[in-house]
Amino acid sequence: MKKYLFLFFILTFSLFANIQEAQILQYIIKNINQNSFQKIWSDDEKIKHSFQELGYDVVKNATNADLLIIKKKLPSSKIKGKIFVLKYNLLNTIPKSFGAFFWKKGRPNIVFITPRVKKEHLRLSKELQEYEEDKVW
Repeated sequence: MKKYLFLFFILTFSLFANIQEAQILQYIIKNINQNSFQKIWSDDEKIKHSFQELGYDVVKNATNADLLIIKKKLPSSKIKGKIFVLKYNLLNTIPKSFGAFFWKKGRPNIVFITPRVKKEHLRLSKELQEYEEDKVW
């Protein structure tokens, strides 16, 4: 019985974390240039599904997207849109990326690199401006 109860709690918390992550990511994207991204692509199926449910045009090919939301590095030939990453170390690895959303010590973190945001001609809402940094640490 204890095993089933433990399994129930693990599944419940992991589901809650996935929902919370999707909601935070959707909030971030909505507050950049106020809906300037028409076509979105991600290498994560859960993210694709959550954006489709909100009515975003989720494309199948990364080269057709205005915004790429990625968890791992892609070949540069696939990268044509603006890039938002889901791991902090990808900000260093992918210099074209303008921001990141990631978990550290169990907490969600948001980072935007100011020079990259300006280079991509993006505007952040006032709520997101507090997460701007001048460089990647």
